[in-house]
Amino acid sequence: MGIEVDSLPPSEILNVENAIGVDLNKPIKLNFEKEPIEYEIRVWDNENNVNATYKNLDDVKEKGKMIYEILATWNEGRVSYVVALDIQ
Repeated sequence: MGIEVDSLPPSEILNVENAIGVDLNKPIKLNFEKEPIEYEIRVWDNENNVNATYKNLDDVKEKGKMIYEILATWNEGRVSYVVALDIQ
């Protein structure tokens, strides 16, 4: 048995103007209740385009207000988390 779900693009879910300020000079850790097999971080613009994909927040190069999608994979499936961040 499987379940499939569809969603709006990240830029239509969140308003980038409400982004949370983040300083990449300080350690950032993604906390999952159960650690995924893998995850990737996608950086979206306001026109529903993926500008970059990373395997770790430490690799992020974009600065300013952006929408970030964390696409996590477990044996049971994949989940997409979306957050607006203002990277300093």
